[in-house]
Amino acid sequence: MDFMYPMDSIFSRMNEMEKIPGVLSVSNFMVHIWSDEPELGWATVAVTDNDKGLANKIADEVAERDWAVRFVPAEQKLYSPSEAIKGARDSWLERVFGTVMFCDLSDTVGTGSPGENTWILKALVEEGSDLVSYVPLRDSE
Repeated sequence: MDFMYPMDSIFSRMNEMEKIPGVLSVSNFMVHIWSDEPELGWATVAVTDNDKGLANKIADEVAERDWAVRFVPAEQKLYSPSEAIKGARDSWLERVFGTVMFCDLSDTVGTGSPGENTWILKALVEEGSDLVSYVPLRDSE
C-alpha cells in the first residue's frame, strides 16, 4: 500500500499486524481530514481467529497511533482537474495494472457535501475523453 505521510507508517504497521498468527484483518476507518465536526471520529477494527484479547490489543495500538498524529498536517500536492488528467494519462503503467483515482476534496459526499460539483466531469469531457472514467454525481432532482 502506498499512503501519504503521516499515515504511511500506520498502514505499514497494520500490514505487519495482519501477518501475526491468528490475525485475520486490521482496518482503520478514517474521516475527511478537513471535517470540523466534534461528533465525527475514526474507528479501528481488528478481526482475529477467536482471540478477543489480541483483537482489542491490535485495535487499541492502531487507535493510539492514529491519535498520535491527529495534529500532523498531511503533506500533499493539490492539482487542478487538468493537471490530474495529465497525471492519469502519464501514469499508463498504473492504469494497466490498476486504477488512477482523484477527487474533488471540496465536494466529497462522504463528508456531507452535496456532490453536485461538475468541474472534474467538465475537464474529463474536454480533455480526457480517451480515458475510461467513473464520475459519481448527485442530481438535486
